[in-house]
Amino acid sequence: MSEVILWFFIYSSIGWIYEVLYATLTRHQWENRGFLYGPSCPIYGVGAVSCILLLHNLTSWQIFLIGMVGACVLEYVTASTLERHFHAKWWDYSKVPLNIKGYICLPAAVGFGVAAILIKTCIHPYVSQFTKAIPYVMQDVLSYLLIALIAADLSLTIASLTSINRKLEEVTASFDKKMEDRYVKIGQSFSRSELLVMGKVKKFTNEKYDNFRDKLRIANLKEKGKEISNKLGMSKTDENEINR
Repeated sequence: MSEVILWFFIYSSIGWIYEVLYATLTRHQWENRGFLYGPSCPIYGVGAVSCILLLHNLTSWQIFLIGMVGACVLEYVTASTLERHFHAKWWDYSKVPLNIKGYICLPAAVGFGVAAILIKTCIHPYVSQFTKAIPYVMQDVLSYLLIALIAADLSLTIASLTSINRKLEEVTASFDKKMEDRYVKIGQSFSRSELLVMGKVKKFTNEKYDNFRDKLRIANLKEKGKEISNKLGMSKTDENEINR
C-alpha cells in the first residue's frame, strides 16, 4: 500500500511539472497550475494509479480507449465539483473544438489515452523499479509524511478559497446592486430600442466580470495562503518550500 501511495505522489508531481511547463511555454510566464500550493496535481496521480491498478492484460487500443473515457469522467467530475464549491475554473476547454461545458474536450481526451499507453508500457516500469529499491520501512515513513503534507496543503487551500469566496461574494453583491440601480435610473430616460441595447451591454459586462472574478479567485489564492501560513507561525523557509 505504501508503494501505491508513493506512485500517487510521483505521478501527481509529474502532472504538476507538465502543467507548469505547458502554461509557461504557451503563456510565456510562470504559473502554478495546481489546485494545491505544493508541486502536486492529485488528479494526475489518481488517473495514473487507476490506470496502473485496473488495466491489465489489455491491448494498446483497449488501454487507449479506456484511458480516454476514464480521463473524461475524472476531469468532468473534478472540474464540475471545483466550480460548484469554489465558483472558479482551474482549466477551461471552451475554445477547444468538441468540448463539453469547457470541462472536457476530444483533443485532451486523445492525449490522455496516449498517456495511458505510455504509462503502462514505458514510464511505470521505471517508476516501479525505483520504488521497489526503497526499503519497506522507508516507504512507510515517506508515505505517511507525504500524506500529512498534502493534508495540510489541502486544508490551507480550502481555507484560503473559502475566505476569498466570502469576500468576493460581498463585492459581487455590492456591484450587482449598484449596477441594477444605475440601470433602472438610466432606463427611465431611454426608449425601448435603446433599453434593448443597454440590456445586451449589461449582459456583456456581467460576463466579463464573471470571468474576471474567476481569475481573481485563483490569482489571490496564493497570496491569501501566505497570510494564513504566517498566522500559523510558519517560517519564511517553510513558506518558500511550499511556493516551489
